[in-house]
Amino acid sequence: MNSFILINILSDILAIIYAIKISKFSKDAWLFYITSIIISSSTFFLYNNFSIINYFYNLEAEYYNIAIAVLGLIISLCLTIKTKNISEYNKVYISLFLLVIISSFVLLTIFIISEDSFTKIEITCFLLFDILGIIGLALLAIKCIQGLFFQAVYFGISAIIAIIYNAFYNHDVTLATLPVSFDIIMTIIFTNGYLRNKNRY
Repeated sequence: MNSFILINILSDILAIIYAIKISKFSKDAWLFYITSIIISSSTFFLYNNFSIINYFYNLEAEYYNIAIAVLGLIISLCLTIKTKNISEYNKVYISLFLLVIISSFVLLTIFIISEDSFTKIEITCFLLFDILGIIGLALLAIKCIQGLFFQAVYFGISAIIAIIYNAFYNHDVTLATLPVSFDIIMTIIFTNGYLRNKNRY
């Protein structure tokens, strides 16, 4: 088994631990998420000379996920915010928060993408899908259980896309199985977490 696959397996394991912990709204959940991103991005060094500057440049696509994770970590460790359901009382506050998060994400993505027109079209299509994941992360950062629902939908769609892609283009069994299995596991964890928390709050 090569280094690329091992790194991705380790990253996936940490992400799964994050999913289990965030489903219980554990304070240390975000540490596993951030570590998962950093380890996953370290595959950069397998194909490039060691350079911290180039590594952080390569990591720019994950800046937003890391920023939300850090926000979630700060809220968990430093602020007293109870796990909650979206209600009439807090929906305006949450809507404004999500508007700022999504707008910033869109602007950041536009800023870092290539000048190539095809790349812009391609990224724009994925942007609409990624917003689901961003909404989920943002809601989880402020301890809203609906974040679990959005994450479940995000990974469920991702699993379907991966299955379709692998059926037509990917003929490597290992590379085809890992992402699909990961997405399915994450979908199950977040769905179970949402249903369990929905009955509590």
